[in-house]
Amino acid sequence: VPLLGSVLPNTVGATLRPQLVGAAPSAGKTVTFTFNVPLTAAPGNQSFGFYTSTDSAFHAGTVTGFSPGTGVTVDFGDADAALFPQATRFVAGEGAVTDANGRGNPVGTIGTGTQRLDLAATSGPLPAAGGLSYHFDFNQALPASAVVCPARYALYDAGGVRYSPVAGTPTISADRRSTTLAFTPDSPGGDPAQITLATVAADGVDATGCAAGGSSAPLNSDGAVALPGVSAKAGATSGPDLVSFQINKGTGFASFVFDAPVSSAGITPGSFHVVDRTGSLVSPPNQGGNGLLGQPPAGPEVNVGPADTVNVNFSTPTSLLGLLPGPPDVSATRSAIGVTVDEGAVSDATTGVANPVGSLGSPVATTPPTGPTVPPAPTVPVLPKPATTTTKPAVKAACRRVVTIHLLSSISRNIRSATVTINAKNATVSKKLTVTVTFSKYPGVKSLVVRIRAKLKNHKSIIRTKTYKSKC
Repeated sequence: VPLLGSVLPNTVGATLRPQLVGAAPSAGKTVTFTFNVPLTAAPGNQSFGFYTSTDSAFHAGTVTGFSPGTGVTVDFGDADAALFPQATRFVAGEGAVTDANGRGNPVGTIGTGTQRLDLAATSGPLPAAGGLSYHFDFNQALPASAVVCPARYALYDAGGVRYSPVAGTPTISADRRSTTLAFTPDSPGGDPAQITLATVAADGVDATGCAAGGSSAPLNSDGAVALPGVSAKAGATSGPDLVSFQINKGTGFASFVFDAPVSSAGITPGSFHVVDRTGSLVSPPNQGGNGLLGQPPAGPEVNVGPADTVNVNFSTPTSLLGLLPGPPDVSATRSAIGVTVDEGAVSDATTGVANPVGSLGSPVATTPPTGPTVPPAPTVPVLPKPATTTTKPAVKAACRRVVTIHLLSSISRNIRSATVTINAKNATVSKKLTVTVTFSKYPGVKSLVVRIRAKLKNHKSIIRTKTYKSKC
């Protein structure tokens, strides 16, 4: 049965670490930085600061006030505090605070752009053979002499796992607006499909080189970009989940549709079943075993196609007088009302993770569907209402309105032939070129549309349309 989706935060940019959500300068020389979870320490004493619209420098402050909670008070010098009105982006560096679980915050930013290179919305993961490759975009072209410093880049998933760049040289795009790096999780248990945050610290792009303790010539600002990740759906697992099925009751094939491409190798045919009205499971029989001279069984017939669908043959081979092949017996699928797949029947084509048990069905047998079917919503029984005294409903009087239409009376002598429709249905034209509309023949209809098509003796055609109200 499907349970609720992941309890981890799965909104854009969310990760199970302290995240900067606010920065409020005071009338004095302090700024209060606010985080989304209770904090236990602020070890990054010099990790807070801001950028302005008037220069490209990073103006750093010092933590002067902290007590367990969600806020940190940072004090700035007189010269920096005078620039609060020009501040465009406030920054909390990576590891500036920690929560009760000892997890440090990722780089956090509040505000708009700076005079440096700013991290822009990234296009996210790229195909990578056996690894995780991510693409970081900037709002300006990287200078020709710029150096990309991988250690300043990081990714985070919804569960709070941090991903660091692996050894190797980052690539810069031809237009020099982006760089691509390969990543690996810092600790076991990460889920690359749930990566929600990309960050870069200052000097991720440097004018001179990548120094271990930071550089004096950084070209980029501290930046953080929210990534969509993948919200966990109710009932979804990391293995292929059965999401729909289709039974062809003419051929005996049942198609099992999963939510991810499955590997065509290692499929366990005996783990697929159709279910009849009694709840009995029917497994696929051996194919080709009852033909001429009684050949040995050939095994169940199973194939993959499309990539997320496993097609299983549930028809039973027959023979005529035990010698010649006869028409296959499809009674198993004709009486089927659902399907079941056992755990481990297939595996994900990319990750190799096996499927969980899956079961779908309908309470009654249906005709072969034109597309995959899904289980219907449960029926809520309707409780009988208590008996009440009823009154006989009033009978509405029949509509007595009758309209006689004279067809094109001004030119009727020139009509050679005519046809009439009333509400798109053919009506009778009398010899006197009239049509009688009796409204009692159209109960509940508020108006009638009469359309006349006529041919004149001069071979011209005319059409007249008129609407008549019921008035009943």
